[in-house]
Amino acid sequence: MATAVYQSALCTVANIPPSSAHRWTVALATRKILTRRLDPRDRRRITVRLAPPIKVALDRIMDEASIAAIAFVDHCAGKPDGI
Repeated sequence: MATAVYQSALCTVANIPPSSAHRWTVALATRKILTRRLDPRDRRRITVRLAPPIKVALDRIMDEASIAAIAFVDHCAGKPDGI
């Protein structure tokens, strides 16, 4: 499961105004890329996380990129002049 973050934290990390974060998270949630939920402990806050299918796809991409990078480094290590 993807880690939830507060929408306000996204503003800080992205260095954007709260209105922009709200607009973008709504747009991404509409496209089923993110999920948005009111925080049950503080209903003024919104938690945001990657939608499960998106997280699975990104995890797969990152795993495959890591495998390719390791294979490339191993390939280069076997050559006397590197790449």
